[in-house]
Amino acid sequence: MPTTWQKLQSLLYPVRIRKSFSAVNPVLELFYFRGRYLLGTPDAVYSDGNRYRPLVAAFTARGLKQHLHAVREVLVLGTGLASAVQVLNRYGHRPHFTLVEIDPVVMDWAMEFLPVEDIKRVRPVCADAFEFIKADTGTYDLIVVDIFFGREVPDHVTRPDFLLQCKARLRPKGHLVLNYMVNQKAEEKKAKAALEAAFDNVEELVFGINRVYIAD
Repeated sequence: MPTTWQKLQSLLYPVRIRKSFSAVNPVLELFYFRGRYLLGTPDAVYSDGNRYRPLVAAFTARGLKQHLHAVREVLVLGTGLASAVQVLNRYGHRPHFTLVEIDPVVMDWAMEFLPVEDIKRVRPVCADAFEFIKADTGTYDLIVVDIFFGREVPDHVTRPDFLLQCKARLRPKGHLVLNYMVNQKAEEKKAKAALEAAFDNVEELVFGINRVYIAD
């Protein structure tokens, strides 16, 4: 936990409160900024508590917002610091979560800083998201895909087999939210085309180099 001095400093800029490593990430840093925890790697910063912009954008979008009251089970592939839990809390939704994260250090940090009342609604799974979705037999009202290696989205995220596996795990009227970062325009077009081939409806939210897709 941050000290009183670190909390004061964090009102001005992100303060590093922890540094670690894992077999997945050679450098992991935990920052505290204005009451929220951020996860840092050498070339990217992930999560931002209940202000994590991609999920705030998705959960306030007209196409999804009206359905969130009916969401009971959520699958998150790529947990980060569990911003999905915090953002849904922010808007008054408290479903049950299955959080899948490949990095054990990141998963430990996510669970450490979740409030006790949220932990009771969370099933943490330390696993490769792509292997998990192949073997999973659960069904969900909402699936969030937020998988990055640095600033790169793995190609597997937008492969037809992965998207169809996610679709198979959705309950009737369920939704998929996919966070994507554009590095090459050609790859972005392929990603969107793959989503449109797998799902009946795809909404695209654009801000900067980020694309958030909402599919059903």
